[in-house]
Amino acid sequence: MLFWQLQVTVAQTAPSIISDSLQQILANCVELENIPGGIVAIHHRSNNWVWKGQQGVANVTTMQVADTTFHYRIGSISKNVLAATVLHLVEHNLLSLDDGIEMWLDPSITSQMPYSNQITIKQLLNHTSGLYSYTGDQSFLLALLTNPDTSFSFIDIVDISLSHPPDFIPGTNWNYNNTGYVILTDIIESASGISYHQYATDSILTPLGLNNTYFPVANNIPTNHMRCYADYSQDGILEDYTDLNTTWALGAGEIVSTLEDQLTYFNQLLDGHVILETSYNEMRTPVAPHPTFTYGLGLVILNNTIIGHGGSYFNTSGLWYFEDLDVIVAYQFNLHKIESYENFLFKIHALLSNENLSTNESEINQPVFNLFPNPADDYLSIYTEENKGTLHFKDLAGRTLKTMKIEAGTTKIDLIDLTSGVYLVILIDEQRNIIGQQKVVVR
Repeated sequence: MLFWQLQVTVAQTAPSIISDSLQQILANCVELENIPGGIVAIHHRSNNWVWKGQQGVANVTTMQVADTTFHYRIGSISKNVLAATVLHLVEHNLLSLDDGIEMWLDPSITSQMPYSNQITIKQLLNHTSGLYSYTGDQSFLLALLTNPDTSFSFIDIVDISLSHPPDFIPGTNWNYNNTGYVILTDIIESASGISYHQYATDSILTPLGLNNTYFPVANNIPTNHMRCYADYSQDGILEDYTDLNTTWALGAGEIVSTLEDQLTYFNQLLDGHVILETSYNEMRTPVAPHPTFTYGLGLVILNNTIIGHGGSYFNTSGLWYFEDLDVIVAYQFNLHKIESYENFLFKIHALLSNENLSTNESEINQPVFNLFPNPADDYLSIYTEENKGTLHFKDLAGRTLKTMKIEAGTTKIDLIDLTSGVYLVILIDEQRNIIGQQKVVVR
């Protein structure tokens, strides 16, 4: 059998100035967000370096220190593996994205499902099926959170979803939906003749040499791992949800992995060793714009340049690719605080963007102008000691969205007219020469 596993050990280490800055970003995230611990791995593909960092503890009971080799639950990043599995079946002519689900599901299920004759496999993948997401059901959540041994069958989950009316008519709207991915596991089994777990393992995980990535069969993770905490009561006491029966996350968020395996997986996805380039382009094509992101097939697309998926299996995990920088980022924070991940991710993107604009470490240390705060909310301040000129704000497609003249010293800039995203800030002098440029994240 052919193994495509990325040998990240042969890559260089990150430049010291970048390494120190990345560690500081990680430390700030853990400390300011009151997260017990976090682990991060970054692969700069074009510059051929890998950085790994850890901060805090993996387990608040034993105070075991977090480690970048530890296993963790990747949550909804699992959706990308399932989407790749479906596209693998498409490549082998075993099904089509445009197939209606009635072609594959038992009539005992579809007969209870409104609009079942209008729902396609593609709509299940891109969250436009309109089915109710079972994870929003309060009885389900109560059973899950109060009894870690609660087991959910495929039919149990489907029944929970169908006990609620659909969110909308298929194809007319978008709503993030775990039910669709559960249903896809049954379709995969119908099309392949074996379980989703077996097909994905045989066709993706094993060929890529992802020996530390698997579908768990027991509640506990037997190896060293990052725990999964939440503070839903907001009393400062963390509840540990690591050892729940994972049947509740079938297809939608059950996989266990490591940072190195996650980097390997996405590298090989990008390089055409998981699915064909045409299939990846299908996966990457967005649908149904959301105020802050779009969605493809098992891929979230931020600002049209950061793609991947986050996970929240009572933690905060992520696997992302900066298309403009050719950088992959994998991370896990062992606290369910999903709103914090974008700040962390955008700070890394801003830092590495500045690295790419510089030719050496002294240029990174001594920018022509300083922007603060970065990321910014409603305003941004720029400080330049002696330069003056016109400041241009461009989006990542190169369109100029905002210009203003500045003098030496500090200038405060109103950002109300800019939407959330990543922008290139360019300072041009009176002779129309570019003095300097940096990237800024607007939240």
